[in-house]
Amino acid sequence: SLEQPSTLGGVGGGEPLAVDVQRFSQRELEQMCGDKTGQWLFRVVRGVDDEPVKERDMIKSCQAFKSFSAVPDLNALEKWIVMLSHELAERILFEKTEHNRQPKLFTLMYRGVRGAGGTRSCALPYACSADGGSRDVAQMATALQSAAR
Repeated sequence: SLEQPSTLGGVGGGEPLAVDVQRFSQRELEQMCGDKTGQWLFRVVRGVDDEPVKERDMIKSCQAFKSFSAVPDLNALEKWIVMLSHELAERILFEKTEHNRQPKLFTLMYRGVRGAGGTRSCALPYACSADGGSRDVAQMATALQSAAR
């Protein structure tokens, strides 16, 4: 992480945007951040990056995500959980068969009607069933959602 001199600016006192940093010359950035970082910063905020693109071998996570309107009751919510569980289970099964990998953590993120929400996680200490574990995933999601209330 770049140590941010207060003179770089930023929105509301936060991290500076590229447009904030572009107003400085390369020399000014080198004086504030050091030669190497100043040179790099001067170029990168102008869209110039000479580092080669690194090819990634495998994805690091499996996700299933849906955003939907508020549901009237837990039965309606369970319908969505089951649907997402099947989708995630397919991805888990693919990773298991193609890459011999098994997830270790399950995380449920949720948002309520008035914007309130949270995150709940639990370990996956066992191998999911041969179908990818859709029933297991649905049970975990339902349990985590219940715990969130």
